[in-house]
Amino acid sequence: LTINSSNDLHLTATTDINIPANVGLTFGDDGEKIEGDGTNLTISSSGTTTIDSTGNITIDGSNITAFAAAGTEFLQIINSSGSAHFKNSGQDNDILFQGNDGGSGITALTLDMSEAGNATFNGTVTTPGLILGSTAVTSTAAELNLLDGVSGLVQADLTKLAAVDSTAAELNIVDGGTSATSTTVVDADRVVFNDAGTMVQVAMSDIKTYMGAAEANTPSFFGCGAAATSIANATLTKIAARTEKFDDGGCFNNTASSATLNSLTAPADCFTPNVAGLYYFVGAIKLNTANFNVGLVNNIGSVGGSESYAALKYQLGTANNTVIVSGYSLMNGSGNNICLAASQESGGTISTNDATYTTYFGGFLVKAS
Repeated sequence: LTINSSNDLHLTATTDINIPANVGLTFGDDGEKIEGDGTNLTISSSGTTTIDSTGNITIDGSNITAFAAAGTEFLQIINSSGSAHFKNSGQDNDILFQGNDGGSGITALTLDMSEAGNATFNGTVTTPGLILGSTAVTSTAAELNLLDGVSGLVQADLTKLAAVDSTAAELNIVDGGTSATSTTVVDADRVVFNDAGTMVQVAMSDIKTYMGAAEANTPSFFGCGAAATSIANATLTKIAARTEKFDDGGCFNNTASSATLNSLTAPADCFTPNVAGLYYFVGAIKLNTANFNVGLVNNIGSVGGSESYAALKYQLGTANNTVIVSGYSLMNGSGNNICLAASQESGGTISTNDATYTTYFGGFLVKAS
C-alpha cells in the first residue's frame, strides 16, 4: 500500500492504530525503521536517534540490560529487588563520573574495576567534598591509611595525635636514633627534660645557670703572655696576658680596649665577673731589674669602684726572676674588676718577658655570695 501526500499526512483514530507484528514502518530514504515481531521492538537509524518530549520520558522494563557502542556493550542498569545496579560488563573496564569545573572538563570519580573497584576522587586518593553525616571529610589518603587497622583509639587519643607536628627524623631521634650534627650550642637552644613526670623544654641558658650554681668555680679564666708589656718608670701598669686559654663565663677581657661582657663594662686586660662572691687569683711576670713589684689590683684607676690592694699584696721582685702573686678578693658581680699589674723603679722603661711560663693571669670563683 502506497500513500502519497504533498503536505502533512495524518492518521487519526479514537482508540488505536494497529499494525501487524510482522509489518515494519520505514521512514525516508535512509532506512529509519520501527520493526516488531510480536515480542521485540527495534528502532534503527543510520544517523542520530532523538527522543524528544515536552513532558517526562519513562522507560519501563524489568532491566535496562545494555548500553553499547558499535555493538560492544559498556553499561548495564539492572533492577535487583528494588536496588539499582550499574555494571560495566567489560573485563577491567572502569566507571568514571565526569563533569565541567569552571569550563574545564574534570573526572570527579573513577571506579577502578581492575583494582576491585577502588575509588579515586578528583584525580587523587582523597575525599574532597565527601560528607559523612554533617561533617565534611578533608583527610588525605596518607592520613586515613594511618588509621587502617588501628583499634582501641578514642577521640581524646586522636586529638592528641592531631596536635603532634614532629617530623619522622625528630621522632627517630627520640626512638634512639644515632645521627649527630655539628650544631654549635647556644643559650637559646633547648633540651627536653622530665619535670616531675611532665616533659618540658629547657633553655641552655637555664642549664648554665643551674650548673653554674652547682659548680663553685664558675666564672673562671686563664690567660698568658702574648706580647711584651712596656712599663714606664714608677708607673703602675696593667700587664697584658692576652693569650686566653679558657674563659668559663665570658668575664675576661683579653683585649687592649674596654668591652661589654655579660652586660657589664670590662676594662682592657681585666676580669669583670658577673657573679658576686669570693674569688682566688694568681698572676706572674718577669722583669730585668731588681726594683719592681707585681700585684693583683682591684679596680685599677678607680674603674668600677675604689682601687684596692688590701687582699692582694704586692711582691718585690729580683732581676730576671719570675715573681708569682696570689690572693683572695671579694667581687660584687656588678662591675668591679681585677687585673695583673706591675711597677718598676729602674729609672727608665722596661718591658715584661712575655713567655707563657713567666707572664700569666688567672682566677676562679671559690664561693658565690
